[in-house]
Amino acid sequence: MGFLLVSTVLLCVLAASSSAAEKTDTLIVIARLIEIPSKFVPNDLYNYVYIMKYSILKVEKGMHASKELLVGQYNPLIPRNKIKDKMRAFAKGNVDKFIVGARHRLVLIAPISAVWNYAIQDEYFDYEITKYYALQTDIAK
Repeated sequence: MGFLLVSTVLLCVLAASSSAAEKTDTLIVIARLIEIPSKFVPNDLYNYVYIMKYSILKVEKGMHASKELLVGQYNPLIPRNKIKDKMRAFAKGNVDKFIVGARHRLVLIAPISAVWNYAIQDEYFDYEITKYYALQTDIAK
């Protein structure tokens, strides 16, 4: 009975998150990953979003005033195209591994809570700027 209740609640949360993501405007950028501030937590412990720092090279859609931005990536140890859980619709792309210096094309939304309300590993907790969630992360050409 407990499992069924938890499953039902998760489905409701995902449905609400999905409609929230559809209503949230996106920011699409080409950016260079400039900082991964600490080691990623192993995925066997729990699911989480990890905040990384990027430098914007080009804005394709939307507006962003600063040259840097903070981006949350869901379970960054898992290649984007290998995510199979309930977050598959919210963590797409072709990046296999996050490496400082890599160029990515990012489809972003803010706030992160539009799709994720659980564990966040955030070394930038004292930064007073918007933090984005990466709906899609592809290798930039």
